[in-house]
Amino acid sequence: MASQEMWKYADDRSKETSDWAIRMAKTYHTYIGVGYLDKENGDYFHRYLIAGPDGICGTVSKSEGESAVFKRGDFGNVIHTPFGTVGVAICYDSRRRHFYDNVKDEKRSLILFPHGAPADPNKPEKEQNENDKRCLLYADAFGVPVVYVNSKGCRIHVPDAAIKNRAEGYLGTIFKFFHPIIPQLLALRRA
Repeated sequence: MASQEMWKYADDRSKETSDWAIRMAKTYHTYIGVGYLDKENGDYFHRYLIAGPDGICGTVSKSEGESAVFKRGDFGNVIHTPFGTVGVAICYDSRRRHFYDNVKDEKRSLILFPHGAPADPNKPEKEQNENDKRCLLYADAFGVPVVYVNSKGCRIHVPDAAIKNRAEGYLGTIFKFFHPIIPQLLALRRA
Protein backbone atom coordinates (compact mmCIF):
# COMPACT_ATOMS: atom_id res chain seq x y z
CA MET A 1 0.00 0.00 0.00
CA ALA A 2 1.23 3.48 -0.83
CA SER A 3 2.58 5.54 2.06
CA GLN A 4 4.95 8.43 2.65
CA GLU A 5 7.57 5.87 3.73
CA MET A 6 8.26 5.25 0.06
CA TRP A 7 9.35 8.86 -0.56
CA LYS A 8 12.94 7.94 0.31
CA TYR A 9 13.02 5.81 -2.88
CA ALA A 10 11.84 8.59 -5.20
CA ASP A 11 13.77 9.39 -8.33
CA ASP A 12 14.83 13.01 -8.87
CA ARG A 13 12.93 14.29 -11.94
CA SER A 14 13.12 10.89 -13.66
CA LYS A 15 16.92 11.01 -14.02
CA GLU A 16 17.95 7.55 -12.75
CA THR A 17 14.85 5.77 -14.06
CA SER A 18 15.22 7.33 -17.51
CA ASP A 19 18.93 6.51 -17.71
CA TRP A 20 18.31 2.89 -16.67
CA ALA A 21 15.38 2.42 -19.06
CA ILE A 22 17.30 3.82 -22.03
CA ARG A 23 20.29 1.57 -21.23
CA MET A 24 18.03 -1.51 -21.08
CA ALA A 25 16.25 -0.55 -24.31
CA LYS A 26 19.59 -0.10 -26.09
CA THR A 27 21.04 -3.30 -24.66
CA TYR A 28 18.04 -5.42 -25.70
CA HIS A 29 17.04 -3.46 -28.83
CA THR A 30 13.47 -2.99 -27.64
CA TYR A 31 11.07 -0.63 -25.90
CA ILE A 32 10.50 -0.79 -22.18
CA GLY A 33 7.78 0.55 -19.91
CA VAL A 34 8.61 1.46 -16.31
CA GLY A 35 6.46 2.58 -13.38
CA TYR A 36 8.22 4.57 -10.67
CA LEU A 37 8.00 7.14 -7.89
CA ASP A 38 9.31 10.56 -8.86
CA LYS A 39 10.04 13.80 -7.01
CA GLU A 40 9.83 17.11 -8.81
CA ASN A 41 9.76 20.61 -7.27
CA GLY A 42 9.00 19.18 -3.82
CA ASP A 43 6.03 17.08 -5.00
CA TYR A 44 5.85 13.29 -5.41
CA PHE A 45 4.30 11.64 -8.47
CA HIS A 46 3.40 8.11 -9.51
CA ARG A 47 4.74 7.98 -13.07
CA TYR A 48 5.15 5.65 -16.01
CA LEU A 49 7.53 6.09 -18.93
CA ILE A 50 8.22 4.32 -22.19
CA ALA A 51 11.81 4.28 -23.41
CA GLY A 52 13.40 3.02 -26.59
CA PRO A 53 16.95 2.71 -27.87
CA ASP A 54 16.86 6.37 -28.96
CA GLY A 55 15.61 7.77 -25.66
CA ILE A 56 12.44 8.47 -23.70
CA CYS A 57 9.28 8.39 -25.81
CA GLY A 58 7.21 10.00 -23.08
CA THR A 59 6.04 9.98 -19.48
CA VAL A 60 2.62 10.10 -17.82
CA SER A 61 1.67 10.83 -14.22
CA LYS A 62 -1.16 9.25 -12.26
CA SER A 63 -3.95 11.82 -11.94
CA GLU A 64 -5.87 10.12 -9.11
CA GLY A 65 -2.86 9.36 -6.92
CA GLU A 66 -3.29 8.46 -3.25
CA SER A 67 -3.84 11.95 -1.80
CA ALA A 68 -1.53 11.67 1.21
CA VAL A 69 1.31 10.32 -0.94
CA PHE A 70 1.18 11.63 -4.53
CA LYS A 71 0.39 14.97 -6.09
CA ARG A 72 -2.94 14.82 -7.91
CA GLY A 73 -3.79 16.72 -11.04
CA ASP A 74 -5.27 16.77 -14.51
CA PHE A 75 -2.37 14.99 -16.20
CA GLY A 76 -2.20 13.65 -19.75
CA ASN A 77 -2.40 9.96 -20.62
CA VAL A 78 -0.74 9.72 -24.03
CA ILE A 79 2.77 8.69 -25.03
CA HIS A 80 3.77 8.98 -28.70
CA THR A 81 6.20 6.25 -29.77
CA PRO A 82 7.67 5.04 -33.07
CA PHE A 83 5.23 2.09 -32.94
CA GLY A 84 2.19 4.36 -32.43
CA THR A 85 0.35 6.29 -29.79
CA VAL A 86 -0.06 4.56 -26.42
CA GLY A 87 -2.80 5.52 -23.97
CA VAL A 88 -1.55 4.88 -20.43
CA ALA A 89 -3.74 4.89 -17.30
CA ILE A 90 -1.87 4.06 -14.10
CA CYS A 91 -3.88 1.96 -11.66
CA TYR A 92 -7.14 3.64 -10.61
CA ASP A 93 -6.90 6.12 -13.49
CA SER A 94 -8.03 3.26 -15.77
CA ARG A 95 -11.44 3.49 -14.08
CA ARG A 96 -11.83 7.25 -14.48
CA ARG A 97 -13.59 9.22 -17.20
CA HIS A 98 -10.53 11.49 -17.24
CA PHE A 99 -8.58 8.76 -19.05
CA TYR A 100 -11.30 8.22 -21.64
CA ASP A 101 -11.54 11.97 -22.29
CA ASN A 102 -7.76 12.20 -22.75
CA VAL A 103 -7.50 9.38 -25.31
CA LYS A 104 -10.83 9.41 -27.19
CA ASP A 105 -9.64 11.75 -29.95
CA GLU A 106 -6.17 10.23 -30.34
CA LYS A 107 -5.29 7.67 -33.00
CA ARG A 108 -4.15 4.93 -30.62
CA SER A 109 -2.11 1.80 -31.30
CA LEU A 110 -2.22 0.39 -27.78
CA ILE A 111 -3.80 1.03 -24.37
CA LEU A 112 -1.74 0.12 -21.32
CA PHE A 113 -3.06 -0.23 -17.76
CA PRO A 114 -0.07 -0.71 -15.42
CA HIS A 115 -0.99 -1.56 -11.81
CA GLY A 116 1.26 -2.23 -8.83
CA ALA A 117 -0.55 -5.23 -7.41
CA PRO A 118 -4.01 -6.77 -7.23
CA ALA A 119 -6.37 -4.50 -5.31
CA ASP A 120 -7.99 -7.38 -3.45
CA PRO A 121 -5.77 -10.48 -3.27
CA ASN A 122 -8.54 -12.27 -1.35
CA LYS A 123 -10.89 -12.13 -4.36
CA PRO A 124 -8.66 -12.76 -7.37
CA GLU A 125 -11.36 -14.19 -9.65
CA LYS A 126 -13.75 -11.30 -9.04
CA GLU A 127 -11.02 -8.73 -9.63
CA GLN A 128 -9.78 -10.48 -12.77
CA ASN A 129 -13.32 -10.59 -14.17
CA GLU A 130 -13.83 -6.88 -13.48
CA ASN A 131 -10.47 -5.99 -15.04
CA ASP A 132 -11.16 -8.20 -18.08
CA LYS A 133 -14.55 -6.57 -18.59
CA ARG A 134 -13.10 -3.04 -18.44
CA CYS A 135 -10.20 -3.94 -20.74
CA LEU A 136 -12.48 -5.60 -23.28
CA LEU A 137 -14.77 -2.56 -23.28
CA TYR A 138 -11.80 -0.36 -24.18
CA ALA A 139 -10.46 -2.88 -26.72
CA ASP A 140 -13.83 -3.12 -28.48
CA ALA A 141 -14.58 0.62 -28.27
CA PHE A 142 -11.24 1.71 -29.72
CA GLY A 143 -10.29 -1.35 -31.77
CA VAL A 144 -6.82 -1.60 -30.24
CA PRO A 145 -5.12 -4.06 -27.89
CA VAL A 146 -5.37 -3.34 -24.18
CA VAL A 147 -2.60 -4.61 -21.88
CA TYR A 148 -3.34 -4.94 -18.16
CA VAL A 149 -0.23 -5.64 -16.11
CA ASN A 150 0.52 -5.89 -12.39
CA SER A 151 2.98 -7.65 -10.08
CA LYS A 152 1.28 -11.00 -10.77
CA GLY A 153 1.61 -10.87 -14.56
CA CYS A 154 -0.19 -9.43 -17.55
CA ARG A 155 -3.35 -9.97 -19.56
CA ILE A 156 -3.70 -8.81 -23.12
CA HIS A 157 -7.11 -8.11 -24.63
CA VAL A 158 -7.07 -7.95 -28.41
CA PRO A 159 -10.20 -7.23 -30.47
CA ASP A 160 -10.49 -8.91 -33.88
CA ALA A 161 -10.12 -5.57 -35.70
CA ALA A 162 -6.81 -4.95 -33.95
CA ILE A 163 -5.49 -8.34 -35.02
CA LYS A 164 -6.27 -7.65 -38.66
CA ASN A 165 -5.05 -4.06 -38.70
CA ARG A 166 -2.25 -3.73 -36.15
CA ALA A 167 -0.80 -7.07 -35.12
CA GLU A 168 2.14 -6.91 -37.50
CA GLY A 169 5.18 -4.63 -37.55
CA TYR A 170 5.87 -2.39 -34.58
CA LEU A 171 2.93 -3.62 -32.54
CA GLY A 172 4.06 -7.22 -33.04
CA THR A 173 7.45 -6.16 -31.69
CA ILE A 174 5.96 -4.52 -28.61
CA PHE A 175 3.75 -7.59 -28.02
CA LYS A 176 6.85 -9.78 -28.01
CA PHE A 177 8.32 -7.50 -25.35
CA PHE A 178 5.24 -7.66 -23.13
CA HIS A 179 4.72 -11.38 -23.37
CA PRO A 180 6.71 -13.91 -25.42
CA ILE A 181 3.70 -16.07 -26.31
CA ILE A 182 1.71 -13.28 -28.00
CA PRO A 183 2.85 -14.01 -31.58
CA GLN A 184 1.59 -17.58 -31.19
CA LEU A 185 -1.73 -16.38 -29.75
CA LEU A 186 -2.18 -13.93 -32.60
CA ALA A 187 -1.56 -16.71 -35.12
CA LEU A 188 -4.19 -18.88 -33.42
CA ARG A 189 -6.77 -16.05 -33.43
CA ARG A 190 -6.16 -15.43 -37.17
CA ALA A 191 -6.61 -19.14 -38.04
